[in-house]
Amino acid sequence: MNWIISIASLFLAFHVLISQEPSASSPVPPNPGAMLPEKEYSASFFSDDKGQNFHKSFEGGVEKTVRLKTRYKFDDHCYVSCQSDDSEETAYRNRDGSYVHGMFSVRGNYLGGHCRPVGYQALDYSYLRQFIKLCKTEFPNCKKRCKAGSYTGFIFGSYTE
Repeated sequence: MNWIISIASLFLAFHVLISQEPSASSPVPPNPGAMLPEKEYSASFFSDDKGQNFHKSFEGGVEKTVRLKTRYKFDDHCYVSCQSDDSEETAYRNRDGSYVHGMFSVRGNYLGGHCRPVGYQALDYSYLRQFIKLCKTEFPNCKKRCKAGSYTGFIFGSYTE
């Protein structure tokens, strides 16, 4: 009977140890592969009026900043953008003419510069209700035809042309 209690207390101690959240003593860069203890970040990149967006400076590009909200904070994350036709209070314009209000982190990874959330790797999740609801919650200005976008890897240098 004593060995059962010993094993149970050992299991409980191990569970408490692995379920503790990491310390948020210093902010970490918002790069995929780093943990995100903060609630909100911003990232700088370069953009032009044609909707070209890159993480490095380019001719005709001006420095822009986009808000990154932490929905999922562990190291296996990528960012989903929230975009609409409304140009008010946006970070940048896409090539398709939509405007990005900000991005939030989800569990997933990048493939060819596109964020692939776990469970949605092979799907176009642009108009899925759960992603649109998160966009409207995190970025209330995302109103007119608000949708989710996957191509956010350019901010971190993860993209294909």
